[in-house]
Amino acid sequence: MIGPLFTTSDVLAFRDVQHYYSPMLRMIHAQWDAGEIPLWNPFEERGRPLLADPTAAVWYPGQLLFQLPCDFVWLMKLYLAAHVLLAYAAMFYCARRLKIQPAGAAFASCSYAFGGAIVFQCCNPPYLISAAWLPIGFAAVYEIVTKPTHTATILLVLALSMSVLAGDPQMSLLLGLASLVITGMSWWQVRQIRGAWQGSIRGLGRLGLAAAIAAGLTAIQWLPTAVWAAESDRIAVLANDVSATSSAGWLPLNHETNRYAFSIGPWRWSELLWPNVAGKPFPQNARWMDLIPAEARYWSPTLYMGLLPIVFAMSAFRVQRGRLLDRWLTWIVVGGALACLGSYGLGWFVNQLWLPWFEHRLPINDETGGLYWSITHLIPGFGLFRYPAKLWTWVALALSLLAGQHLDDRVRQGRKPLSPWFFRGYLLVSLFLLLLIGSVGSTAAQFASNWSGNSLFGPFQTSTAQAIATIGIGQAVLIVVALTSWHAASPVHAGKFLSLIVVLCTTFDVAVANRWLLPTAPAPSATLESDGRVENQRILRRQPRGWYPVSWATTSSPNRLADCLQWESASAKPKYPQLQKWDSLGSATSFSSIDQVALLVHLMNIYDHAEHFSTTLERLSVQSYYGLPSENDLGLTGPFQDAATFPTDVAVWKTQHPFPKLWLSTQFERLDPIQTHQVPKLVNRIKTVLQRPRDDFLDRVFLEATEGQIKQATNVVTPSQRTVSRQSVHQIKRTGTTLHVRVVTSQPAWLVINESFDPGWSAHRRSDKTVVFTPVLRANHVMRSVFVPAGEHEIEFRYRPISLVWGLTVSLITVFCLVLGTVGTVARRYLRNQMR
Repeated sequence: MIGPLFTTSDVLAFRDVQHYYSPMLRMIHAQWDAGEIPLWNPFEERGRPLLADPTAAVWYPGQLLFQLPCDFVWLMKLYLAAHVLLAYAAMFYCARRLKIQPAGAAFASCSYAFGGAIVFQCCNPPYLISAAWLPIGFAAVYEIVTKPTHTATILLVLALSMSVLAGDPQMSLLLGLASLVITGMSWWQVRQIRGAWQGSIRGLGRLGLAAAIAAGLTAIQWLPTAVWAAESDRIAVLANDVSATSSAGWLPLNHETNRYAFSIGPWRWSELLWPNVAGKPFPQNARWMDLIPAEARYWSPTLYMGLLPIVFAMSAFRVQRGRLLDRWLTWIVVGGALACLGSYGLGWFVNQLWLPWFEHRLPINDETGGLYWSITHLIPGFGLFRYPAKLWTWVALALSLLAGQHLDDRVRQGRKPLSPWFFRGYLLVSLFLLLLIGSVGSTAAQFASNWSGNSLFGPFQTSTAQAIATIGIGQAVLIVVALTSWHAASPVHAGKFLSLIVVLCTTFDVAVANRWLLPTAPAPSATLESDGRVENQRILRRQPRGWYPVSWATTSSPNRLADCLQWESASAKPKYPQLQKWDSLGSATSFSSIDQVALLVHLMNIYDHAEHFSTTLERLSVQSYYGLPSENDLGLTGPFQDAATFPTDVAVWKTQHPFPKLWLSTQFERLDPIQTHQVPKLVNRIKTVLQRPRDDFLDRVFLEATEGQIKQATNVVTPSQRTVSRQSVHQIKRTGTTLHVRVVTSQPAWLVINESFDPGWSAHRRSDKTVVFTPVLRANHVMRSVFVPAGEHEIEFRYRPISLVWGLTVSLITVFCLVLGTVGTVARRYLRNQMR
């Protein structure tokens, strides 16, 4: 499954790994190589925090792999493959810590690491990494609750820290919740024993200590993230009349709406018993579950993790009686599966029963009453996370461990691998499914003909979907029949080799069934358009999501993934422009600032007003607009199309007189700072400052600051002794976190930087060998500005958010305390041994 990645120079071709993570990781390590901490991304959204973006995983130790002297494409594949193997090794280690025999541990490891829910996360590295570290934390929690050791505490700290640093703090939070559950279950089991509560208290103390240490060590990551998230679209409040998307498609989905995306419908549980029974969504559209009207976007296109692990795990379910570990794992499976339903909450089930009889829906949201909805409303801060399907990692972990545990029990008890009742029932149901698949082909084709088709993979391929499902069911039946026949033919020898045969069957099963989950294609060769204004060019793309050639929805191709890579690169899909060092006004990110959301809402509102739209783009220093050839009513020049450079349906439109990214304004007007999460209010402010005559916009800057801040900015200056009679602004040097500007002005003025505002920016003005601190103020709401006296000056801007300083301080103090505690412990043991 992993080996083929290294037999070709192709890249992983689906989801976020190529257009999102690869360009971002290239930029991160370019900044490291330049001797800078990657704090700021100047190539998206007119500049945005980089370290505070958890998906960047700037501090994750595993990224040291990218420092090897190899091609980035190979390093990226090695990075992903290493974490799949880490997931296997961590699960094996976890199972052994839980007293599962080596064969059972290998059984659980194969099912977990190579199951669809985990291996497919190669397309989403942060969640692959957190899944790889989760088994270590899981084993540590169980050991701390049942038999506390220092090793278990250290392992829990390690797992919690790695998840946070890798970009998935939700996993650490869920691990904490799981630890509280098993602590309560453990106490309830021994509650009648005198003094049992003391053991529970000690366990909670160790869990709390591990959590505190992990929080301290990772404060350098989560503190900047928390500060930025508090001013992001995760807490933005949109107006009721603002839709989740616009005709131009720039507006990021509303977090309230997007929170329950990627939910797992109950019909998808069938994927656990038959490989690929739902079909395959790529490279051709052959996933029949997409025909279900209520089907949501899939986080992983298959949940299959091997038939035998599921059968064994279901046999090991214990809800009330049995071993503590079995009951804990059972409740994780049940709770995790229910939480993954997400938008299929109680409200959805009620509406499904209501709609056939009544015309209108009930005034209740689909997710209302569901377990994920309840967790979101009961646990503070949990609502900032999204995508219920991410919790399926926990279901996969618990099912794998139950399977390994039950395999040990069957071998020890000398029982058959499969019960006769299951054997007969499974064959009958499988036969029924095969007959059903063969008989509904024409019906499915007729139903699919009324479907508009997938915008990327085209119309539904009925015959292909039938073949895929038939082969998958046949594969599962073959394994069941072969294992049962082998055991019946030689029951004496079968008992000795049962573990080995089960592990080999499962390895073969998942390797064959899930080998398609890591699709590759040639790296995109198309280059972005250039017209002589390449340096520091700022662009806007029509749609960050869902924009593909119209013809793709009606045609199918086995090379569609390769075509998609070429299309996304040539059409400037974020984050591809970063490779050209271009600044994309739109973005593809985990979350954006609330000001960015307001700016996109404003652009959406004026999209149908050509004069306002084009002039606004000019004021934002946008030079090129990547859109459709038919968008000729936006007040832009063009379209510019080159068949050798651009694919079909892509045209580049130009603004006529784009503003520079740096200019001087001699006048200013003060506005009271606006502190709100109400996007409509921010949109009104942006409209006020941007929709002004061109000359007025250049000459007068709106400063959002108090009178005291403006007085401080204008009074701390020391005028230059050199008299000048001209005015100019020139960028000297630009790095990820610094900007050097040379300013020459004959009169006092405000230097306006047409980039997003962030309080982490500071400035120092150097003139006549004197260095003076200069406050950076919010200008025109979405820009920043500093005061410049008359004369010649060199101004250095540097990005250093205070949250980084506090986070670094907390992390260093934690490290110091750990070192001090370790030294003290070693010293006490040494003195104790000397006294004996």
